[in-house]
Amino acid sequence: MDMVTIGITILAMTIVVMVYLECTELMIKKMEVSQVSRKYILKMETEGYLSQENKNRMLEELKNLGLQNVDISGTTLNPVFYGDTIMLRIKGGFRQNMLERKEELWNGGFSTRWVPLEEIRMSTAKN
Repeated sequence: MDMVTIGITILAMTIVVMVYLECTELMIKKMEVSQVSRKYILKMETEGYLSQENKNRMLEELKNLGLQNVDISGTTLNPVFYGDTIMLRIKGGFRQNMLERKEELWNGGFSTRWVPLEEIRMSTAKN
């Protein structure tokens, strides 16, 4: 009987750890995208807009992080004057393997799902 209890406990702890790792992975990816957006909003403050060169670098960095279907519409792409508002808007998502739960415990498994992400930063041009 003790072996059954130990086995159930190990199974339960394994499930808890797997769910924790899934959630942590998403938070880390969000934080990495946030760091990239911060880096480029600071460059935008200096230049007054997101230049084509910086845009290409940023999109490459986001791609390397695994962000897919990147859309930057709403981003300030044309030069503005000193003191004007600039905005960086990154929209996309990640594909992530998630533990799937079904009615019967033994039918569960992993499935891939789309996790959307949106990052918006606003600042003032200092060019």
